[in-house]
Amino acid sequence: MKWLRLRTASAAVPSEALTRPQLGWLIAASAAAYAPHIGQQPVWLLSACLLLLGLRALLWQQRRPTAPRWLLVALSVAALGAVLIAYRQIFGRAPGVALVALFLALKLNETHSRRDAHVLVQGALFLTFATFLTVQGMATTLLAALSAWISLAALCAATHGTRGVRDNLLRSGRLLLMAIPAMLVLFVLFPRISAPLWGLPLDAHAGRSGLSDSMAPGSIAQLSLSDEIAFRAKFDDAQPAQQDLYWRGPVLSQLEGNRWAISARTRHSFAALPYTPRNAQARYEITLEPHGKNWLFALDYPQSLPEGSTLSADYQLLARKAVIDRRRYAVESAPVPGLGRDEPAAILDETRALPRLGNPRARRFARELAARADTPRALVASVLSNFREQEFTYTLEPPLLGDDAIDEFLFDTRRGFCEHYAAAFVYLMRAAGVPARIVTGYQGGERNPVDGYIVVRQSDAHAWAEVWYADSGWTRIDPTAAIQPSRIERGLAQALPRGEPLPFMLRADFDMLRALRFRWDALANAYNQWVIGYDAVRQRELMARMGMRDADWQKLAFWLVGLGALLLAVYTLWALRQHAPRDPWLIAWRRVTRKLARRGLAQEAWEGPQAYCERVAAARGDLAAAMKQIAALYCAGRYGPAPDNTALTELRRLARHFKP
Repeated sequence: MKWLRLRTASAAVPSEALTRPQLGWLIAASAAAYAPHIGQQPVWLLSACLLLLGLRALLWQQRRPTAPRWLLVALSVAALGAVLIAYRQIFGRAPGVALVALFLALKLNETHSRRDAHVLVQGALFLTFATFLTVQGMATTLLAALSAWISLAALCAATHGTRGVRDNLLRSGRLLLMAIPAMLVLFVLFPRISAPLWGLPLDAHAGRSGLSDSMAPGSIAQLSLSDEIAFRAKFDDAQPAQQDLYWRGPVLSQLEGNRWAISARTRHSFAALPYTPRNAQARYEITLEPHGKNWLFALDYPQSLPEGSTLSADYQLLARKAVIDRRRYAVESAPVPGLGRDEPAAILDETRALPRLGNPRARRFARELAARADTPRALVASVLSNFREQEFTYTLEPPLLGDDAIDEFLFDTRRGFCEHYAAAFVYLMRAAGVPARIVTGYQGGERNPVDGYIVVRQSDAHAWAEVWYADSGWTRIDPTAAIQPSRIERGLAQALPRGEPLPFMLRADFDMLRALRFRWDALANAYNQWVIGYDAVRQRELMARMGMRDADWQKLAFWLVGLGALLLAVYTLWALRQHAPRDPWLIAWRRVTRKLARRGLAQEAWEGPQAYCERVAAARGDLAAAMKQIAALYCAGRYGPAPDNTALTELRRLARHFKP
């Protein structure tokens, strides 16, 4: 039983047992570690973690012992089972983060000693920075920095014993500030690579909002309720007019029931432009938010292909890989007259095709209009005139439609959003034998007056049509402009009837908040451009500005090692200075002992001032009187009840003139 007695005695050492304030700090650090994950992790996971956290906080507040070990073991098994049920595996980014989050809360419920505290803080820091596997925005970075600050404060509290809140926060703040220079050197000079250091699993882009590869009635209306940013654009020269900002996305040529989809025939793409480039009328750079698909957005029509992109047969710009990270690319666009005049017959037949059955009234109406129209252009004008003259309503809240959705929309409800008008228009064109297709993307955008970027949100999602003319090829036709021209000229907020639901950022009655949001967006955009978007290209640009042209990895490594050594030297000198005495009485005494040490009479580490004075007097009788006076002043000033400034001045004078 000797090992048991030794273990019990070790566990009872006061310096190892955590005090109540120290446990409070650990609870706060654990809570802060979950903050960056709010909105990123499932509700069930965060709820379970907060329940376990609340259990520990309740027991701490009531000064009760931690939960019994059998309960913690049962909860651990339940946590593992919950992760397996939710993710069907325990390996990968999402299940891995979930396990860390759950086991951190369980570890908190068994924390007793300083060693447990160190493990808990390490887990809290790991969980904090695991959020960057999902999102890397500026708000997340600020939350993570705050969480790390609190975690380091908890570590200081557990290491240095009971101290005040202010003292622990100052200590941890100093640690973070000391790390900033090293962080900046590593960030700026470390060679950038094109791929992350970890492999993201297939769920890395799950839950992204944005356009789909198909469209049904109401799909874009639902997307337009979101004010999430789709991308930002910055023009080199003058910005085109608002009504010309059609950002081309997926082209939908195939109709199945009420759903339009991308045609399998046009999924192949060109590695080079299938048309002769022209002088660009618009030059701009796009910063695209991750959406999990492989399409890029550009104005009609790209005059060059960005690196790593192709152009589809229906002139949609495509990335070779899915966009799962924020991507920046430059584009030049210009109109291409006559584009598609030599379109293959197979594509023209496909863009005339309709299901064999369905929407009989729309088919009959299209034949009537075609009989009265001499040309396809006259037919287009007739359909648009019908939209303008009849009582059609542009709304974000269209009624649900049945199997014959086109018939119900054209002749019954006459209420719809852009996808309703585009789908009905293309259907009528095809029913009359004219090739037509739907183009989805974004229309317009809002200029941020702070940084000059055009901010395109999901609420700017739009659908329009393209009609094929034998003499001019594919031509854009926007039926929404016939119903509500203000949607194209001034944006969604000006086009909807009063009282319709709008994204928060589009409401006209929140001008002050929108101005603040503009500033926040500009700051977040700068962060995205120079921190998240700091790739090899940005690094070369920055190095060139600093006079390091053609900086390869060898030069970067040289400067990295050199600046790292310099920082290490600065930190070492700073640390040595921290150990230097700051007590003025001790400084004066050390001045005397250094002089004696040079004469072979150094003070031993175990030797007190009085004993040292007696030894010096015995060895050097001529110094006995001076040493006795110096030792008396030093002991009275440093160990006495009320130090006297006059005595300190006298001690400094004696130390200065002391000559052994």
